[in-house]
Amino acid sequence: MIMSIIAILVAVAIVCVPSFYGLVIYFATLIFLPGSLSLELGPLNFPVHRIAILMLFLNLFMAQRDIKTFRFIRADVWLLIFFAAQIAAGLCTTESMMILENRAGYFMDVALPYFAVRVIINKKEKYLLFLRYALILSAFLVVPALYQMTYGTNPLLFGREPLMMFRRGFWRAYTSFDNSIYFGLFYAVIAAAGTGLILYDKKLNRIGSTMLVGSALVGMMTSMSSGPLMAAVISGGIISLFPIRRRWKMIILSMVIGCVGIEFLSNRHFYEVVDRFTFQNQTAWYRARLIEVALFEGGMTGHWFVGYGLNVDPGWGERIVGPGYWSDIVNQYLLYLCRFGLIGLFPFLVFIWCTIRRLFRRYFKIRDWSDQWLIWCLAAAVIGTLISLNTVSIFGAVLSVFFMLLAMANNLPSLIFAGQPRVKVKRVVKVKKKAGGRT
Repeated sequence: MIMSIIAILVAVAIVCVPSFYGLVIYFATLIFLPGSLSLELGPLNFPVHRIAILMLFLNLFMAQRDIKTFRFIRADVWLLIFFAAQIAAGLCTTESMMILENRAGYFMDVALPYFAVRVIINKKEKYLLFLRYALILSAFLVVPALYQMTYGTNPLLFGREPLMMFRRGFWRAYTSFDNSIYFGLFYAVIAAAGTGLILYDKKLNRIGSTMLVGSALVGMMTSMSSGPLMAAVISGGIISLFPIRRRWKMIILSMVIGCVGIEFLSNRHFYEVVDRFTFQNQTAWYRARLIEVALFEGGMTGHWFVGYGLNVDPGWGERIVGPGYWSDIVNQYLLYLCRFGLIGLFPFLVFIWCTIRRLFRRYFKIRDWSDQWLIWCLAAAVIGTLISLNTVSIFGAVLSVFFMLLAMANNLPSLIFAGQPRVKVKRVVKVKKKAGGRT
């Protein structure tokens, strides 16, 4: 009964307000209401955030204002190909109704939020305002996270089974999220993107923006999770390179040389050295071994093209840990490869490539340093998250937020570039003098 009332109130609110504020309400449902709280509609269970995204698109089609200005880009097409490829691969390995129902839910969690942001955030001012709202809303979860971290009690349990996880003298907080890793990764994304407001805002707003970003970092630390910490460190490292951004080729070359050097000078792979900087070496070792078993030790033999299918154990866990251990595929890229093979993974990688290419192609044509800073921080959030996905496979709210972030990465550089004043080049006509001094 309570869930029905909440769903009705959210649906009415989103339909009645402008589409931008409908997007803010949808974001609030993502982070405050657990995905496990759902509304039964006949044989289907609908979480409130899925109802919210459907109402948001109803709002968009009713108003038509933002829809008319929307134009498809290459990344959008590859995202749709990604879903079509997953269904095609899944039909070869999984019962048809199961794969269609599963991917329909995934489409509502991934593609609809992505396209909602692509359509609604069509001005730089909207991006800045949405980022402020995201930071403010996320700050409300920091206090219950600190309480859970200290006392082990989750005040936002909402009837769910408690996850009692203790690490380094603290309880791992997750509040309204499904687990602590997702909770921490969400804050790592918000903190990195929100850093763009600190130097972009006027002096009076910089203190507030700095405090909000600081609260996001505190929220990230309450998760006591290595994956979000790695994402935050990588994003922070990229942001710190902004003063020498013009030497980006040298920076990338140095990183490649460093990884190659570790391969030659160490008896371990470069991705295995990371476990020295984690909260728990055993879990980092498992993640490194997962890559080796899946890609280099025959883990995908006979399943490279269409994968193993849904809810099928590839047996990687038994190879790593021992008999009877279910494969916990804590790697987003390997998860797509395992479930849908190269047919499902390749379009996703192309989609990511198109997004990053579009993000930086316009960046180098923007002259104002503050606009460059805004894009640089957004790029840091994207790259930090993409690298951290080698250590976690994401679902639920953080998955939707991640694809919303990618939608902003496809929008922001073009919006800033379009708003730049055009430089008028005057044409100089040289008049040749004729003999005798006459022209």
